[in-house]
Amino acid sequence: MAISMDPPFIYPKKAVPRGFSERKTYLYNRYRRIIDASATGVPFLLLSHADFTANQMTKFRQEIAAAKPRGVKEPWVEDGVAPTLEVITSAIFGVALREHPIARELVGEPLAKSTQAKAGSFAVLKLPSLDPPRLSAVLRAIERFAVTYGPKVDDAAEAKKKAAAADDLSTPGRRPKRVRKRPGPKVSVLGAVIEGRVFEGDGLASVSKLPDIGQLRAQLVGLLSMPASQIVALLGEAGGARLARTLEGLKQSLEEDAGKAPTAP
Repeated sequence: MAISMDPPFIYPKKAVPRGFSERKTYLYNRYRRIIDASATGVPFLLLSHADFTANQMTKFRQEIAAAKPRGVKEPWVEDGVAPTLEVITSAIFGVALREHPIARELVGEPLAKSTQAKAGSFAVLKLPSLDPPRLSAVLRAIERFAVTYGPKVDDAAEAKKKAAAADDLSTPGRRPKRVRKRPGPKVSVLGAVIEGRVFEGDGLASVSKLPDIGQLRAQLVGLLSMPASQIVALLGEAGGARLARTLEGLKQSLEEDAGKAPTAP
């Protein structure tokens, strides 16, 4: 069932506000913590999945846990926290989004829209932190699993089944063999919630291609260490000449106001 942001239905003979079971209350509070944490640097991915067996789901979790960038030996674990996949109850998750004061419009509406045309169930993949290279590795692992274990159409096998069925039909009194179709697991990434914003498709791909936080900090320190003239030139090349002129005008205005201020007797 898709995530819904519609207001709850009010039953005429039910007390308001409605009471919920201990299990539903627990899930609601758990989902609220996931949403709150996403605004403070603990992102999560929303996945759509269907036709998973228990063994396939276990294998999927193992693939995600083992995902790591090229050249990195250790899996993604920070402060004892690793990427965690949790199958969600979409109705309760929708309530948690709908009643969130900030995430309702920025997160809830886009996520609800992305689930409308999807069948099956949904899951949340919580990440330890925003680490673009490791995020890219996780996305590749999900895509690789979908290709490896997902539904396939084997032309040779299909032709063999049709030939066998034709032979069975040609024999009077023989009942055709029943072939049970076993679809493979289907999984896809609907979007990511990073620092209170939803990234889908190309936006998520762009985030995953960013350098890691350490490299970004080194680039920022290098930029701030440059002489002022070089910073202005860099802003000009990046289309920030107007910003540089605005800052210079503000500086001159403040200096003039300071010069006109009356001196103390």
